[in-house]
Amino acid sequence: MDIKQLMLESIRRRRNILLKESDWTQLTDVALSDQEKLAWQQYRKQLRDIPQTLDIENMNHWDEAVESSVFPKKPN
Repeated sequence: MDIKQLMLESIRRRRNILLKESDWTQLTDVALSDQEKLAWQQYRKQLRDIPQTLDIENMNHWDEAVESSVFPKKPN
């Protein structure tokens, strides 16, 4: 397995963890405003879209700067 495949698998694993950690935000009885709920929905959509938007072919390394550009920022 080459480095790009390893990076892609790592990105998918991290993305899946972030999605699981934010599942609670979409429950019907959660105490979030409509605006907060919308922000979480948008965040989760960005996470799900990572495989389609990621330019893995031009990635040669993985560091904090690359990670912060791949994963969206969590809503407050």
